[in-house]
Amino acid sequence: MAIAAPSHGRFPGEVRFIAVLILGATLLAGALGFQLRQYQWIALYAMGVALLAYALPLLRRHWVAAKWPQTQATVVSACVDRFRTSSEDEKTQWEYFPVVKFDFQLGSIACQSQRYSTSPADFSSARWGDAQGIVRSLQPGTVIDVHVCPTDPQWAVARAGAAWRRRSHLYAALLAGVVVTAIAVCLPWLMVA
Repeated sequence: MAIAAPSHGRFPGEVRFIAVLILGATLLAGALGFQLRQYQWIALYAMGVALLAYALPLLRRHWVAAKWPQTQATVVSACVDRFRTSSEDEKTQWEYFPVVKFDFQLGSIACQSQRYSTSPADFSSARWGDAQGIVRSLQPGTVIDVHVCPTDPQWAVARAGAAWRRRSHLYAALLAGVVVTAIAVCLPWLMVA
């Protein structure tokens, strides 16, 4: 499947999300500080909790999938797919991700899955070549190790976790959430002193 190169912006979607969240909370904190100086910590606390609420569920999904039992599977097919990330100035932006279909045995039951990871965003990239590089290593007939969800084998994935680019954003959001929340919790006592 031939896909034209995307017109992509400067920042990935999740970086923009975090930047907008921080900017919004900063503006809110400034407005609250101007109006009600003693309550400005509430905006910081809300921003910290929002960052934690964004990062923790996604990281938890990666941690849980990494603990799923592994088995061997045979690649049936692999290709690059895409999804729309946003539309700015009437320009469509695309993220490309690998899709792999593989067969595996679970006891005496033959199963099939077509997930490279738990979410297309885990290994997506604005560059088609990045996803194509992953697909090249997954030729039909190749035997790979897969992680199988114990409660739903259809959720077997070729890779548990996410690409470093994705994990680094999640860890940055997690760290920022912890720091901002800690500052917000301490701020009322610091203002009294």
